[in-house]
Amino acid sequence: MDFLKRWRLGDQRQTWLVPAEYIEAATHARRLAPPPKGLRGELEFMHEIGYQPSEVALRLLVGNDHVSVQRARWHADPWLSPWNAQLPPEFKTEQPDIDQYIRECDRELLNRSGYAFAILVDGRLAGELSLFDIARRAVASGAMGYWVAPDVTGLGVMPLALALGIDVALSEFDLHRIEVNIRPENERSIGVMRKLGLRYEGRRERFLYSQGAWRDHDSFAITAEELRGTSLLERTFG
Repeated sequence: MDFLKRWRLGDQRQTWLVPAEYIEAATHARRLAPPPKGLRGELEFMHEIGYQPSEVALRLLVGNDHVSVQRARWHADPWLSPWNAQLPPEFKTEQPDIDQYIRECDRELLNRSGYAFAILVDGRLAGELSLFDIARRAVASGAMGYWVAPDVTGLGVMPLALALGIDVALSEFDLHRIEVNIRPENERSIGVMRKLGLRYEGRRERFLYSQGAWRDHDSFAITAEELRGTSLLERTFG
């Protein structure tokens, strides 16, 4: 694979970078529009005319990294809440506190059963990508979910970050298949699936609990064989 992997100096968090030529291809025809009113933050400058990200990266989250990411997600909650998963009231499951959540994430990382990445745009936290529900051995598959700050919508960041994440999962984490499940009403994310050419596998009825009800989701997937020796970044933006 041609995408660059590196260890940041003085930092033990592994980081993967999108090659510059793919960033240019992804952002050349981007929609220049302001972020949603009332949700503008420190990344709003990215919507200035002529701005083009010079670096899009994924950084593995470990330990207290999750605190900063959860704080950023909380700030974007008005934007994300229509799509957030919830705990169904009929099941006696408690929401973990932040310390429990960090321990659970680190345990999954050590067991190779789950990975979380910060999405970085020019070194700034812009969202999160998660790889979860990993099954090993004969199945060798996992699922991905993500969120991005409203400030970076329309800049081509999410297709780049998801393509990079899928490439890493298939080439470095010993997985064969990745799936993404999305609410049919989430037109932005459906657009990301179409952009990347993920295969539509059908609708899963009452798949996930959100907004007080069990919601249907459209399922998209890709396998290593479909890439035929190339990367999803190369196939989409090369």
